[in-house]
Amino acid sequence: EFGARMRKEIPMVDITKFNREDACTYSYDKFLVHMLPDSNVEKFRSFCNDHYTYFEHGDGIGEVTQKGTSKATGMKFLLDRLSIPKENSYAFGDSPNDLPMLKAAGISVAMGNASPASLFDQVSFVTKRASEDGIAYALEQLGFFES
Repeated sequence: EFGARMRKEIPMVDITKFNREDACTYSYDKFLVHMLPDSNVEKFRSFCNDHYTYFEHGDGIGEVTQKGTSKATGMKFLLDRLSIPKENSYAFGDSPNDLPMLKAAGISVAMGNASPASLFDQVSFVTKRASEDGIAYALEQLGFFES
């Protein structure tokens, strides 16, 4: 489901067509990868594991981030900077790339449409699907406001 949606919504760029000088001029936090059927997936994953952090989304889609950084490191930075205790923090997520952030939060919420569903066992609360106003529902259930 995720891979099919991404192929429709995000224009694909073949990074192998960039020359090295051009490729080195880009700055990034993360990028998505769509593995074609003839891709050498194991070689790519091996390269990523040596140099980056790789999250598999399934359906031929992966996400690559800089090693040592994640949504969790960003959240921890802000909590420290703003002197907010971890137990007063909340994180919402729906995919494996959100797991470090969900584990770093005081309260973690998985969207009802999370994939894989194994995320449900690793969070404090599972809410409705995003398309069913899952964030509003979770905030209500967590006592932020009444409907």
